[in-house]
Amino acid sequence: MTQNRIRNGIITAADLDALTSDDEPSFADYCWGFYGPGGIYGDFFDNTLTRAELDAAIEHRMLTDYGAFAADSIDREFVRDIMLARRGLPTEYKVIA
Repeated sequence: MTQNRIRNGIITAADLDALTSDDEPSFADYCWGFYGPGGIYGDFFDNTLTRAELDAAIEHRMLTDYGAFAADSIDREFVRDIMLARRGLPTEYKVIA
């Protein structure tokens, strides 16, 4: 069912996680490792980022036309900038939050 929703252009962060094997971290986990509290770049968000903020930004990225979604470092940076823009902070890319 999740794959049919993706083919039809309807996808959520939960859908993306459902496609990730148990052995492999999800895209959300990948982003969390960078931007979550204690993450490599957690200080971008004063180590106060919530999983709900991250999930909402991932969903926004998947529903916005910034090119094909590949769950790669470029998408991680788009997600970062969506979260920064939503907090009123400067961004690297031009994003609509």
